Amino acid sequence: MSTLSEEKKQIVNRLTSVAIEPAEAACEAEIIMQHVLGLTRAEQILHASQTLNEDKLGQIEVIVVERERRVPLQQCLGFAWFMGRTFKVKPGVFIPRTDTETLVETVQEALRPFGSSGITLAEIGVGSGVIAISLLSALPNLKIIGCDLSPIALEVSRENARCHGVIDRLTLIEGDWRQCLPDDLDGIVSNPPYVPLSQRDMLQPEVRDHDPPLALFGSDDDGAGFYRELAGVGRDHLRNGSGFVAVEVGDGQADLVAAEFIRQKWCHPTVYKDVNGLTRVVLTRSQ
Repeated sequence: MSTLSEEKKQIVNRLTSVAIEPAEAACEAEIIMQHVLGLTRAEQILHASQTLNEDKLGQIEVIVVERERRVPLQQCLGFAWFMGRTFKVKPGVFIPRTDTETLVETVQEALRPFGSSGITLAEIGVGSGVIAISLLSALPNLKIIGCDLSPIALEVSRENARCHGVIDRLTLIEGDWRQCLPDDLDGIVSNPPYVPLSQRDMLQPEVRDHDPPLALFGSDDDGAGFYRELAGVGRDHLRNGSGFVAVEVGDGQADLVAAEFIRQKWCHPTVYKDVNGLTRVVLTRSQ
């Protein structure tokens, strides 16, 4: 038997021994304790000397053993956090990151001029649904068509949409976006695969070994193939050829992506930074 404080220290030691940064390990120890014991960070400090029973220790052990294998914490717990909400995740589905909240915030701002009128967007590569569901939760006049090649992702996205009460405004389609998107959209949003395959070995194990490659690695040598194709045919899916596109981009890709949209006659690309000060989103308009 061990106390809450002792168990947290053991978790941190075990996670740092597999090359997880100490600060991250300490944060994850608190999250694991909150998940298993239902105690907030402040409550964990207050109950630091509490003795944990065998059942709770067993639950903690299952999670930590998986985490030691560098399975992402979100998969170990079965859910991820995004914009203040929890979303179900599972193996085979791309894990949402805080960086992507910038994309949601950018799209919300782009939709402000629409007021209370009906809006229809498409999300290319809907994944677990966090982008679409966050937008639908914030904007009651919005409808989204989400497409993905992965049936597992669509299943998880559907479950999350039901959980958050927006399933009636989210249409999910399995297939290639080039064939399945309509031609009367007000905008297109996407966090596409953009990591160059040549960078695979530089990625953290949590990303390299557990995110689905189809959602991670972009085409062309620079990973930017998706953006080139979207710049070429995206306006064909916009209402009267008029609307906007907002995409997440990888580190160092923003200027390249903005230049591609300019080359293909899109208007005034704007680049937005994430919470870490990195260029993360490009938004452009067809007219």
